[in-house]
Amino acid sequence: MSRFERLAPALLLAALAVAGCGNSQPEGLGAGCADREQLSAALEKAPGTVALEGGTSISGCVNSARSDADLMTLGYAITATADRLAEEARGGDRAAALQLGFLVGAADRGASTSQGIQSELAYRLESSARRIEGAGPQARAAFEEGRRAGQSQG
Repeated sequence: MSRFERLAPALLLAALAVAGCGNSQPEGLGAGCADREQLSAALEKAPGTVALEGGTSISGCVNSARSDADLMTLGYAITATADRLAEEARGGDRAAALQLGFLVGAADRGASTSQGIQSELAYRLESSARRIEGAGPQARAAFEEGRRAGQSQG
């Protein structure tokens, strides 16, 4: 893993914190949004119905992350999950590629209905997804299947 890849999550969190300065919306994250274990368990259901505790969708988590703290907390959990899935998918794990695609699609969906701050998080997930480009056509097809599902129902 390159130095940049090790530092990328910290850089993302710093960028999200700066981007969120002055935003005082008190909504907060839904149940389970910042729990990596819960995110991983929910993603195992992709491309079916993926829901966290209380029925919260991943796109709902992304959309509701408005405060600096929420963005940093969600950013850490969701990028760590994406990075893990990308590594597994790069090793030929089709299920991981599908789950990563779902996560990317759901984040895109959540960011598209937000105020724009969350777009940086969606971009970071895209960066993780680029790591599977050399994994072969089956992984890419699984990723795209997951992405479509995440964009439509994530």
